[in-house]
Amino acid sequence: DQSWSEFSVTAATGRPVAADVALSRRSRADEQAVLGAMMSAAHGAPEVAAIRELLHPGQGTPGVGEHHFTVPVHATIWRTLVSLVDVGEAHDANCVIAQLALPELQRIGGAGYLHTCLEACQNVGSGPSYARNLVNATLLRRTGEELAAGMQRLSVAALADAQETFEVIRDRFDRIELVNADDNDVPWDELGPETLAEMLRLAEAAEDPDKTVSEFMT
Repeated sequence: DQSWSEFSVTAATGRPVAADVALSRRSRADEQAVLGAMMSAAHGAPEVAAIRELLHPGQGTPGVGEHHFTVPVHATIWRTLVSLVDVGEAHDANCVIAQLALPELQRIGGAGYLHTCLEACQNVGSGPSYARNLVNATLLRRTGEELAAGMQRLSVAALADAQETFEVIRDRFDRIELVNADDNDVPWDELGPETLAEMLRLAEAAEDPDKTVSEFMT
């Protein structure tokens, strides 16, 4: 039997604590790598367009895709990069620095943190793969949020409302945006089991302090 602590969930997301740690560790590294790839890539490189396309805002989501970034300073850097790319300007680290006001540059950690992001991306060609990881992480976070919302409703529902509760939870999952490699919608009953399996894999990986970023990606 597993102890209750192994099933404990965070109040904010409803995901298992270990899964939250895994998503946080992996997402932060992937976010840095995506930003590093964007700053390292040559002006007009196909990787830039691929990353930009993958990290699109999504239907009904405001902004330029910054919701894929869990770290606020990463969202700031991403918005700055997109603003440069969209007007056809160069987008290396020096251009990002020039684009930011001094207080904002200090808030993100200055040139030193941009260099950290550059070091996180070992190969610009892997940039789209890192971006796909962010898309998947966003899906996992939304899955956890919908699960938490369903669990909260279920906890206060009377037995007579069980069918209605089930329909509401299923409707929430149906409204999660699932997209495959060809940008086609994927039914939840196909991708759902894979998503849950990935959450468990991440939870296990987070408990191993020797895991590297590349090992998290496998």
